[in-house]
Amino acid sequence: MNRLTVATCAALLMGGITAGAAFHRWMPDRCAPPDEADKSRLKSFLRIKYKLPPGAEIGVADGGVAFGSCFRKLVFATLSGPPFRAELFASPDFRFLTKELLDARPDPKEAAERQREAAQSLVRGNVPVRGTGKAPVTLAVFSDFQCPFCARTAKVLNGLGDSEGDRLRVVYHYFPLSIHPWARPAAEAAACAQRQSNTAFWSLHDFLFAHQNELSVDNLGQHVAQWGRTAPDLDPGQFERCVRESLTSGQIEQDVALGTELGVRGTPALFVNGEPVDGSSADELRALVRRPVGVR
Repeated sequence: MNRLTVATCAALLMGGITAGAAFHRWMPDRCAPPDEADKSRLKSFLRIKYKLPPGAEIGVADGGVAFGSCFRKLVFATLSGPPFRAELFASPDFRFLTKELLDARPDPKEAAERQREAAQSLVRGNVPVRGTGKAPVTLAVFSDFQCPFCARTAKVLNGLGDSEGDRLRVVYHYFPLSIHPWARPAAEAAACAQRQSNTAFWSLHDFLFAHQNELSVDNLGQHVAQWGRTAPDLDPGQFERCVRESLTSGQIEQDVALGTELGVRGTPALFVNGEPVDGSSADELRALVRRPVGVR
């Protein structure tokens, strides 16, 4: 993965901007979000850069400023046409885009300690896991069962689990978005399945994503109940009671709180050994999984 550490003041001065103008440009009230002209220009650039067809409709979500600076996180995703998703940081004038923005202020040792703590928090407790605990690579995903991009990423991760074998452990965390009306009850149902067995969770996980286009607020309960009657390693009666009484609501809140603390703002959000990563294609994720441990 390409990395770019942005030395803001140096870049501004090299561009011929005076120190006074630079200070004015970087005041918080000057950190304006992209307007429609900015979005249109950036979408045109990405369409050419990633060779998307002219008719592909691209949406832009503003993730807000990063690290208290005027750099903004923007999420680009196709709304029609071939699947495409990219999380990029934009410079204040929206001229430059980069996959990663590194904050050069923290002590590297402190940053490493925070990453170690984050990695531990992602596997702490009774979390859904695929793979052996001895795997050198742990890929944690914060996901939403109603999110189309999460469904695509789930397919990729299932394939990676098959191809990478004992090298990879996949950990799932619930992060239902408020814009998705049945994502929260689906997460609670999956957590109810997890209460009984890891096998049951992953069975429901795959079922929900496989039938995503068929599900709605009105029919989710019926489909989940039908799945539960023949699910592996599951007592249907206990499962139905857990779902009916929302016994796992607190568990979902804990995952959402953890994700928020780690900077998750959308789904899917991926972490490799505690480090947030940007990538959703099989090739990108396989490269992240296969890179030597400790190499960033």
